[in-house]
Amino acid sequence: MGVSGNKLAAPVGLQEVYGLLGVSAKGGVYDVAHICGNSHGKINKWSKRKPVRYGTPAALTDAQFKGEAADNANGVYYGLKAATLAGKYGDLHGATFEYQPPRPGTDWCRLTDFDGYDHAARCTLEGEIPASAYLDVARNFACRVDYDHSGTN
Repeated sequence: MGVSGNKLAAPVGLQEVYGLLGVSAKGGVYDVAHICGNSHGKINKWSKRKPVRYGTPAALTDAQFKGEAADNANGVYYGLKAATLAGKYGDLHGATFEYQPPRPGTDWCRLTDFDGYDHAARCTLEGEIPASAYLDVARNFACRVDYDHSGTN
C-alpha cells in the first residue's frame, strides 16, 4: 500500500517514508537507522504508530507499541514522556511529551514501526485546572487530563 495521503500502511518502503517526511537521502543513501532515529526532527510525535524503543528486531504488536514495562514505569508511553508515576501528581509538570525515538546503535530501528504512521496526527490530550488553583495551595483541588488512547492517533 505505502503512502495514502498523510498515512503509511504496509508494505512500507524506505523511500516512501523519506518522501512523506520530506527528508533527503544522506549522500544518496536511504538509511533505516537515520529515518527511525529522528535526528532530522520530522517524525510527528503525536502519531500513535512511529518508531519507538523496544528490545526486538521483529515487527511490534499493538501492545508492544505502548512500551516496555521499564519505560511505562518512567512515564513513557508510545515513545512519549507522557505521564508520571502513579499517584505522583506533583510531578505532572515532568510530563514533557518529548518524543524518545530509537537511538541508532543502541536500540532496534524497524521500518515496520511506520506501518500506521499518520504524518497529520494531532494531540488527543485535553485537560482543565480550576481557575482558582495555584501551585502552592493549602488543600487539594481537582484537575482532569483526558487522553484518547482508543482513537486512531
